[in-house]
Amino acid sequence: MADPHQNRIDILDYARFCAAFLVMGFHYFFLGVKENMPGIGFSKGWSDVFQFGHAGVSLFFMISGYVIFFSSKGRTAAQFVSARVLRLYPVFLVALIGTTLALNLYGTLSEAIRPLQFLQNLTMLPTYFGGAFVDGSYWTLRLEICFYALIFVIILIGASAHLERFFLMWPIIILISQITPFGMNALLSCYSAYFAAGALFAMRRSNNSWLIKILLVLCYFESLYWSSILSHPLDTGNKVMLVLISSFYIFFVFMNSYSILCMRLPGAQLVGAITYPLYLIHQAVGYLVIRTFATPSNKVAITLGTMGAMVLVAYLLHRIIEIKAKPVSKRLINVLVAVPIAFLEKIIRSTIITSVDKAYKLR
Repeated sequence: MADPHQNRIDILDYARFCAAFLVMGFHYFFLGVKENMPGIGFSKGWSDVFQFGHAGVSLFFMISGYVIFFSSKGRTAAQFVSARVLRLYPVFLVALIGTTLALNLYGTLSEAIRPLQFLQNLTMLPTYFGGAFVDGSYWTLRLEICFYALIFVIILIGASAHLERFFLMWPIIILISQITPFGMNALLSCYSAYFAAGALFAMRRSNNSWLIKILLVLCYFESLYWSSILSHPLDTGNKVMLVLISSFYIFFVFMNSYSILCMRLPGAQLVGAITYPLYLIHQAVGYLVIRTFATPSNKVAITLGTMGAMVLVAYLLHRIIEIKAKPVSKRLINVLVAVPIAFLEKIIRSTIITSVDKAYKLR
């Protein structure tokens, strides 16, 4: 029988793909045709189905909080950062290059990517350097990276044993931030409650205390609150968002049961693995394809075909970059990232220990 405390959960991989599919449908059948392809309108039925697909981002963030809670435990700062960089950066770099080439070769003049913008996007945080994202879907990476950076700092200073305490405090900090000028920074933004909820659900697997239950309820209402005032400007029904957000929380409640944790689903690992490359490459390139080939008579077929093509491209990126090129990527990341951070971690830990010893002797 499967270990219920394993880190990989098959149904979570399916949930990842479901979230990516919702976002892709939102872009292709709703947002894209309204903002990027106004001449290709879909029937009300298609738009009604996918207009709330952006909620998939919220599900992504809950999953991220859940997974990172486990992947950060028992790791040094160097190990944690190396694992995150290996997961995020190689396929991001290839997607960035591919999207840049596609936009420069086939996009409009206004869509062309200038060298400076490309260099800014290499950091994955171009807006911090005054640049714009090459692909609109990259905006979520900023929040993910800020979340990872927070965990990294906690581990770096030797406070990893207090990670659970931080996650217990985070929903309360988010609540307080709503009435302060700091409410919209990256770690206290409208999406932070989803990260916090994911981590609390992970903690709930071994600690089903009333405190965690109360904090999860707080995260739930924070999620609903932010959704009601900061939903996508094209939304037309907060009741649907209420149902979707509630379903995400209910999903995690049931997912923590022993039978769900141990469930085996066909192709789960592959489905989960292609989700990230699919998210990275589907938007700008997909818009180009649909805009180039779609007509009023074939628009549905072209759009569905584009969705299938993006899944295939994501699979190829996974096979080539994340599997075959992984040994090379791992060696480079070890030299460029892990070794310097391990050295830094050693210095910081030594400094902290020395400071504590001096303070103790002064007493």
